Amino acid sequence: GISCNPSCTSPATAVFLPNATVTLTAAADETSYAFASWAGCTPVGGTPTQCTITMSAPASVTATFVGRFPLTVTRAGAGIGTVTSATGGINCPGTCSATYAPSTTVTLTASPATGSVFVSWTGCTPVGGMPTQCTVTMDAVKSVTATFGYRLTVTRWGNQGGTVAFSFGGESCVAGDAKATCAGNYSAGTVTLTAS
Repeated sequence: GISCNPSCTSPATAVFLPNATVTLTAAADETSYAFASWAGCTPVGGTPTQCTITMSAPASVTATFVGRFPLTVTRAGAGIGTVTSATGGINCPGTCSATYAPSTTVTLTASPATGSVFVSWTGCTPVGGMPTQCTVTMDAVKSVTATFGYRLTVTRWGNQGGTVAFSFGGESCVAGDAKATCAGNYSAGTVTLTAS
């Protein structure tokens, strides 16, 4: 008796027998909208898009839908890698944007290709202990950048002349009586090495 599709501009009304239990189902247009909440009926446990109401009197039920927020992922740097989302929707390259319901926490994972390394995230919060993962809460339109690059290792051999510092890109190797090694991940461009 109730069928209110996206084109309905006024409440859908139907008449039911006394004490009849009516089950309502909300179906959002998943590309742009998400179901938010019911008012006037009892949500079905485990199925938040459904609710029930017992017709012991005239009743009114409201289903609220909200807009979904788009998330766009961009890959940067000279390295090669993929970015995927644990909740689905993002598998970049290929699918680099998706929409999510408000307040959804999306976990992104960067997977560098062989020979490349993951460098950094922009636009999301890195997961502690898992630098290749980050989370973003969809409370607005969001954009995340994953930067891939290459690893540069510099080793200083020899101990002539005392202690020698070899630095680049903020990394510093100090070599005294043994060899010292510095390593850093770089996205692109030229790295300047300075031996002091």
